Amino acid sequence: MAPRLSSGKGAVHYSGLYGSAYFIHDAGLATPTKLGNATKSAVAQLLGDLGPKPDTLEKLPLRFHHGSRHFAHESLQLPRVDIDRDLPKQSSTCHDISLASLWLSGNWQAITLDGSPDERFERESRESAHELRGTLDKLKEH
Repeated sequence: MAPRLSSGKGAVHYSGLYGSAYFIHDAGLATPTKLGNATKSAVAQLLGDLGPKPDTLEKLPLRFHHGSRHFAHESLQLPRVDIDRDLPKQSSTCHDISLASLWLSGNWQAITLDGSPDERFERESRESAHELRGTLDKLKEH
């Protein structure tokens, strides 16, 4: 059975085998690292040599299926993450499917619809962290 997200009062909350997640804004959700890591490992295992290299992967391409309200890898039907509401369609939405990303790097993991403000936030925050890593390491030394 796929993990489920359910609506509470004001927020949408995921509760499942891998912890909890909350919607960030309209087009994304913060995910427990166990959920992201399990998804990444399952996709890598199912795709074999054609799949991503789990040790270096920072972002996994997904698709959001608006009709069935679930996220899945672009090439596989499983594993998938089901949610209990639709997300806003983006300009790239085609045949009721939006491009999405599972963000695996940084201090948190998230799933966002590509082209959304949530996707831009995740990308820019991770780019900033990467750019500042050297400076932060120098400050730690002093």
